[in-house]
Amino acid sequence: MWFALMTFAQAADWTPSPAFEAGARALAARHDSSCEAVEALTTDPVALLRELVDHAAAPPWVPMRAADCLASRHAEAAKVDILAWIADPERKGLAWVALDRLDVMPEPIAIELAAAAAVAPEPDRSLRRIAKSERTAVRAAAGLP
Repeated sequence: MWFALMTFAQAADWTPSPAFEAGARALAARHDSSCEAVEALTTDPVALLRELVDHAAAPPWVPMRAADCLASRHAEAAKVDILAWIADPERKGLAWVALDRLDVMPEPIAIELAAAAAVAPEPDRSLRRIAKSERTAVRAAAGLP
């Protein structure tokens, strides 16, 4: 019954894998969801987390939690994805999740993301997140003190 409440955005050429379904269930839990639990489901956690971001539709926090896992634990591997979220106004919520994790990413990646967010569409909310970074170089990349 719980599974019936979750929905997936299905592309014509995509079918949810058992790992995807288990990952979606893990991230859908109100409590005790963790990146580690999802990562343990597969030998390629970045691919699974990308799949959850792109295809899990409900509950709405599933793709957001997957984005948080990518940004906080796999920023280097997910840099292209995060840059795409920053550039796409339709995915700005995912971008904001990533920008909230700038201080746990490798600094060169955080700098690149901050610079991209500063010139992306609708930068105001992104800049507020970047301004909270404890890293001077990250804030400077976005033109902030």
